[in-house]
Amino acid sequence: MEKVYQSYYYQVAGLRFCLRLPADDPLCSHLQHYEPFIADDESNEGLLFSLQVFPEGTQMPSTGLPFLTTFEEEDKTISLYHNQETQEDGCPYDIIYSLKASPASVCHLEARGDFSEGYLWTEGDSHTRYFGMENALMTMFAFSASKQGIALQHASVVTNNGLAYLFLGKSGTGKSTHSRLWLSYIAGTSLLNDDNPAIGIDKQGIPRVWGTPWSGKTPCYINESAPIGGFVKLTQAPYNKIKRLDTLNAYVALLPTVSNMKWEKSVGNCVSHIIESIVGKTQVFHLENLPNEEAAKMSYEALTGQLLKHKITMPNSILLGDVKQLIQEGRKVTLKVKGNSMRPFIEGDRDSVILIGCDNYQPGDIVLAEISEGNFVLHRIVQINEKEVILMGDGNLAKKESCNIQNLIAKVETIIRKGKQINPDACGQRALAKIWNSLSPIRRYLLAIYRRI
Repeated sequence: MEKVYQSYYYQVAGLRFCLRLPADDPLCSHLQHYEPFIADDESNEGLLFSLQVFPEGTQMPSTGLPFLTTFEEEDKTISLYHNQETQEDGCPYDIIYSLKASPASVCHLEARGDFSEGYLWTEGDSHTRYFGMENALMTMFAFSASKQGIALQHASVVTNNGLAYLFLGKSGTGKSTHSRLWLSYIAGTSLLNDDNPAIGIDKQGIPRVWGTPWSGKTPCYINESAPIGGFVKLTQAPYNKIKRLDTLNAYVALLPTVSNMKWEKSVGNCVSHIIESIVGKTQVFHLENLPNEEAAKMSYEALTGQLLKHKITMPNSILLGDVKQLIQEGRKVTLKVKGNSMRPFIEGDRDSVILIGCDNYQPGDIVLAEISEGNFVLHRIVQINEKEVILMGDGNLAKKESCNIQNLIAKVETIIRKGKQINPDACGQRALAKIWNSLSPIRRYLLAIYRRI
């Protein structure tokens, strides 16, 4: 019996596409995030592309095309097969997606008709099928939409006072964190998309960004658009500094953030034209930053030219929760210290620290710990055993905290003071810490003198 398919029509950035699934496929019940993008027009005329997903268990074809290249991403490997000698520009492509966490889980996308027709086979569990459908739809949209003047960009975007602001950078540089800082500190801010918005020049000749059904790990599926007020390229640093980029450097900053096939002239030229048009009509900044309130205010004031008059308090649990996630991903994080609990070795609102993950904590280490849910401290380890850790701030007089060893988030690798880097594990620093600890009976008086100095 021939399989019955259900067709779903969606519209993103004014462009319609069709997803065809087997009528009894479990994927049909997992399309809620596409619902805001349901198209009124269900005709097959004027479609950007169509994607047909074959039933679970359908034999996956073997590609007969020459291997082209492989891309490694955070959670997946993408292998491309393409006959570069074909006379038909952009056709055909076979794209193989494989999950790093599950090597046996494979998805095979055949892209035909210059990415106007797609066919998807999957091998693996339900998660694999969903993963394959999402990646295939984004791939088909990105490369077919570029011919229509729309690019799919890796960015987090917020709106404020009718304009959209996009934060760019490599994975782990803090795009989502910077959006959260705006949401917490900049009144009137809303999140439009947290991973893959669409950008282009609208019919009025204005740079514009559109929400899409693809928003990474953040469920933000909003079918709205806004004129672009500016872009901010983010890099981590032990300080906050922002500068506006000239047109050439703005182009260089934006180009790697959009989905592209540089070797495919029909795609590469279109993407290049989109970026050229946008950077010629809007502003792009480079923000070297710490993930804090000052960075959010700095980017807002640079982009809008308006000084902030009101302060909104951001819960410590939100910011340090993001730091925790970055450490768990194996990254180093630079953080400006708040509070005075680590005086005199670390001064709040002046010094920064570089945090790293650690598998072997020792007494004397300065660590970031979550002593209760959402309650973080940067203190020194006083005692440690297999299960419990006793912590105390160098600036505390008697108060100690305790937590499970699993709640140690990171260790301070470096203290940054006025541009100078200090190694807290150096013999001299360790010796000073021991001496300071031995002076706890008179620490109150020593700290009083230190504050006066």
